[in-house]
Amino acid sequence: MSDKYLPFFRKYRPQQFSDLIGQEALVKALSNAIELNRIANAYLFCGPRGTGKTSSARIFAKSLNCAEGISVSPCQKCASCTDITNASGLDVIEIDAASNRGIDDAKELISQVQYAPINGRYKIFIIDEVHMLSKDAFNALLKTFEEPPANVIFILATTEPHKVLETIVSRCQRYDFRRITIEDIVGKLKEVAALEKIKITDDALFEIAKSSNGGMRDSLALLDQVAVLGLKEEITREEIESLVGKVSFKPMFELTNSILKSDTEGALNISSELLKKGSEPRNLTDNLIDFLKNAIIVKSASNPEVVSKFTTLVKQDIELLDSTGDDFSVDNLSKLLDFAINFYKNIKSANNPYIWLELLIIQASCGAYKALSAQTVPVSSSFAQPVSLNKVSVPKQNMSPVQEVQTSSQAQNTKNQPEIQKPQTDVQVETQPKAATNLQVEQSPKPQISPVPKQITQGGVAVWDAILASIQNPLANGFFKQVPQIVKLEGDILTIGFNNPNTLNQGKGKVALLQTAVQHVLSDKIQVSLIQVPKGEKVISFPSEIEVNSSQSVDDAQSQTPKNYTDDNLPEVDNFVELPQASSNEQTDKPKNKANDLIYSDKTKNYLDVFNGKIVD
Repeated sequence: MSDKYLPFFRKYRPQQFSDLIGQEALVKALSNAIELNRIANAYLFCGPRGTGKTSSARIFAKSLNCAEGISVSPCQKCASCTDITNASGLDVIEIDAASNRGIDDAKELISQVQYAPINGRYKIFIIDEVHMLSKDAFNALLKTFEEPPANVIFILATTEPHKVLETIVSRCQRYDFRRITIEDIVGKLKEVAALEKIKITDDALFEIAKSSNGGMRDSLALLDQVAVLGLKEEITREEIESLVGKVSFKPMFELTNSILKSDTEGALNISSELLKKGSEPRNLTDNLIDFLKNAIIVKSASNPEVVSKFTTLVKQDIELLDSTGDDFSVDNLSKLLDFAINFYKNIKSANNPYIWLELLIIQASCGAYKALSAQTVPVSSSFAQPVSLNKVSVPKQNMSPVQEVQTSSQAQNTKNQPEIQKPQTDVQVETQPKAATNLQVEQSPKPQISPVPKQITQGGVAVWDAILASIQNPLANGFFKQVPQIVKLEGDILTIGFNNPNTLNQGKGKVALLQTAVQHVLSDKIQVSLIQVPKGEKVISFPSEIEVNSSQSVDDAQSQTPKNYTDDNLPEVDNFVELPQASSNEQTDKPKNKANDLIYSDKTKNYLDVFNGKIVD
């Protein structure tokens, strides 16, 4: 390699404002400041990597220190311009904050500020990656940034402006660099390819620009990497995809087609061949997600320009997707995309991602992705079924969560009562023997229970307990009561956090029941999201005030200790009919109010026994 060889990103670095690409607003602002001689003492250049922050700082320094005078277009020939281009100037000092981040480095910088410039008009300090400075170093520089000598200018560059102290930001003029568009990158790459005599197709250049994530430096570096291939023969898009580890369009189309046609064996064979060629499970899943996104755009957009703008597909690829049948519908592709994204989280963190990739392909080809819509708005069959209480059917969908729990408790207590062994199907009003009368009155259910209006109540653990009380499946109830590490409601999303992937997967199998209970207690708009979180203290977080469908359910959940009822202060019971007066002996042996047996659980009776010294029926 020749000693004069320079990488493309250095060889074609912008040397004046007219060379900057995609930063028109910023160029205009800095150019006007130079022409009007309104130069600030400190500037903050922030934005993604490869968008021209350091290059702009050097161009700005050239414009101010050029030997031919302050100008928007420096001469590029004088000693000052040459030294800045080579990063060797005495008046323009570039500092790497990543390796000079301590308080001692800040003190040394302050000491250099006191010296006047040697050749130029200004002494300019360009501090790259300034967010790496320590807090002590930032504080030491505060006063210097605010009131430096008249001939000193600071230019700070960073990719993470949120890490810079606000007191520093407030002392600077901030300029945000945006990502460069694909069209601008492709135009620059064509220009460089022509100058370097590189043979490369337009779609290959488009693929390079797409993979650079809006950074010109990354695009030039990748073009420099493949340049040796284009000196003899034309570089194609497939070669770029192979170089960056991206799977080409054809095998991804075949894989998706096999999945949508439920060809499990074919899909596994295609994925196995791709893995043998060097693709990793994470990379293959990432490519599948990108392909599905592009396919949805093709199927949804009627304007070809929109497809070309937002995808990397060429005309032949678009025509192939347009010619597909009903299997490649937007609905199927969207569900499959969501399904692949859910698996991608596990593939990224799994010790054996190959197994997870195979599970993704097997379950998707068996049609599991089609059930995602049911999990988005789940409908539990247990809520649709009526419950039978002594052969009287009561629709459960109109009950509040606590009313459902009470109904179940009443049914259980009814089984345990010796007097209630032969329930009557028809409710009779005629006078009958005492035991039968009590039975019929107590077992008369209301045909319909009107919904409880929404009320505002205090949020917290009580709301979560009310949701758990609405879960009909005992296993799911116990699981969500014990296992989740985080329960947090933010907006319309109820986030449930688990410590490890195993419990997370178990939760996914039970999320439909939880979703139904959440919608039953709170709102149909609330959606459940299951995530994996690090181990820590258990957190249950709800808004301080929250609207619920039944205030009674929350009130019951808030009752951590039983109320101290006495014989003179019993709760009211619906459909209570006072029993005939018994003799004094009967009053001693039998409880006063048998209807109360139906509203107290065994656990509540034990509490009452402890607090009142006896069981109140």
